Amino acid sequence: MNRRTLLLSVGAVCAGAAGCTELEEAGERISAATGPDRPWANLPVTVTLDDQTEDGREGFEELLRQGMAYWEDHSEEYAGYEIKYTFDPDLDDHEDADIVVELVEDVQTCSVEGHDQEAVGCAPVITDSAPDTATVEIKDGFSDDLTLVTIKHEFGHTLGLGHDDEPQEIMSSDPADRIPDYETRVNIHERYRETVGRINEGTSRFNEGIEYGTDREWEAAQEQFEKATEHYDWAHTELSEMRDDAEAIEADGAVELLTEAENFTRYYGEAGKLFAQEARARADGDHIEAEQYQNEAREAVEAAREYDVEVGYTLAEALGLQ
Repeated sequence: MNRRTLLLSVGAVCAGAAGCTELEEAGERISAATGPDRPWANLPVTVTLDDQTEDGREGFEELLRQGMAYWEDHSEEYAGYEIKYTFDPDLDDHEDADIVVELVEDVQTCSVEGHDQEAVGCAPVITDSAPDTATVEIKDGFSDDLTLVTIKHEFGHTLGLGHDDEPQEIMSSDPADRIPDYETRVNIHERYRETVGRINEGTSRFNEGIEYGTDREWEAAQEQFEKATEHYDWAHTELSEMRDDAEAIEADGAVELLTEAENFTRYYGEAGKLFAQEARARADGDHIEAEQYQNEAREAVEAAREYDVEVGYTLAEALGLQ
């Protein structure tokens, strides 16, 4: 399977293993003398954005507010102490902030040499006393759902939580723990990638049928249209099953995308059948019947053009995998 492994990091983590960067030995785990019960001595904790993030992604501030609100409600349960945040995105002097959040193209702070997984966030694990200012990096370019999980994950690190701590649906380094119905989502994505390949093959055969028809090579045209139809029909069945699976996990964006592709293959499959029948009729010299098939086929093509087949990355995003 060709998909990226997404890492939520204290440093970057290795796939399936927490804390593989030996942060304490590397000096990246922040520890001082205020005491373990409450690393943040003064509440509320002031959070701001770096200058570039202030003018960046639309809706990011709301996601950040949701992430902070989550920990205000759950920090005592999971971190053992209460936390309160004040969000001031317009703070002039970032040195006055307790946490500065950066929305970045690539997470550099937590990279691990020798590992090709992609880190989607980075924050220090703060276990004793907090630094003057902590930096939290969030990688841009992912869906709102994944970005929100990343924010919660990285802020969990600033509360002293590691990858083995609860809640695992947030703190785990394994996407199977963080993403509901993960295996189903991955299965849909993998099947879709194969299905797009079959659609492309069907389209190639369909276009060859058009070329043979233009040259009045009716038997060759019929053969190509029939092969195109086989690919489209196979893809249509697969897409229908994938749509049902997406509906079952309430992945509404994926349902919409799969329905589009399902309709695309439905109408092109119909067009392929009709053009094959036209080619056979013309080979038999039945031109009146051939004209009827041709007109119906053209209507099916026009209907198909109302729908799109998106690339696999777009479906992955709709499934919350990217």
